[in-house]
Amino acid sequence: MEALISVIVITYNQERYIHQALDSILSQNTDKVIEILVGNDASTDRTGEILEELNRTHNVTLIQREQNLGASANLYDLLEKAEGKYIALLEGDDYWTACDKLQKQYDFLEAHPDYIGCTHECLLVDEGGNELPEQNLDWLCKKREYAIRDHRGLYLAGQTGTLMFRNIFKDKPGAYEIIKTAHPLISDRTLQMVLALEGSLYRLNVCMSAYRQINKIGEENATSRCFASNIHSAYDSFILTCRLEEYAKGHREGADIDFNITKKMFFTSAVYQCLKKRSSLIYQDIKKILHYPGVNRWSYIFFLPRGIIRKLKR
Repeated sequence: MEALISVIVITYNQERYIHQALDSILSQNTDKVIEILVGNDASTDRTGEILEELNRTHNVTLIQREQNLGASANLYDLLEKAEGKYIALLEGDDYWTACDKLQKQYDFLEAHPDYIGCTHECLLVDEGGNELPEQNLDWLCKKREYAIRDHRGLYLAGQTGTLMFRNIFKDKPGAYEIIKTAHPLISDRTLQMVLALEGSLYRLNVCMSAYRQINKIGEENATSRCFASNIHSAYDSFILTCRLEEYAKGHREGADIDFNITKKMFFTSAVYQCLKKRSSLIYQDIKKILHYPGVNRWSYIFFLPRGIIRKLKR
């Protein structure tokens, strides 16, 4: 039978977590046919071995990359391979906490054809799966109904592991390559922008997954590699936001699309980090931002006090 739901898992060096992630998928109670596609991005630990063991006893489409593609290209390849009417995502260090997650989201999207996708609440946990005292993600939109005007180059309708959406990739091969080209490791902002350009998303008021929040120097997950271990993180985020804004404006003429505040906040972050670390490398990033095509440098400079105050209030 043809799959109705495709579940996509991307993983890299997550031997400590991948079993729990896959178990949470395999334990789903649904009467719908699902396919599970796992892309192991040339892990150097035991992730590949663990996946091979699981694959012997479960029906999983396992792709063992011989060369590391990067998280974004790994995801995009699986998106284009997905056969389901709907696609759900889970990263290899996160897990689902409700056995009826897929069924609930499937039922919602079947009943609400005007929505391109839906998300839900998630629990923030540490490496050991312990609930974190602070249950807030600054980059999540607070609205239940989410449209392209809410994206602003940064804000999401839900954390990646909460997302299910209509398969817009099946009939348009190669149409959404921005997902893999905008940034090699960050794809959630790009994917949700692409979806929001197609329609609105809705966040269900129920918690059905756990997001393992890890942002430490030396860790292998994308968040740590992009931010904690990357001195150019603010500049990289600024460039990503510029690329997303250009794409969005090119695909939705006349829409309320303006990522300027987000770009200025990343400029503020670069200045703040430069003052804190006294880094000549970050200083060069600041100069590159102020000379980036289309940037009104005085507008960015005048924004700094407001931006710093916003950072200090967090």
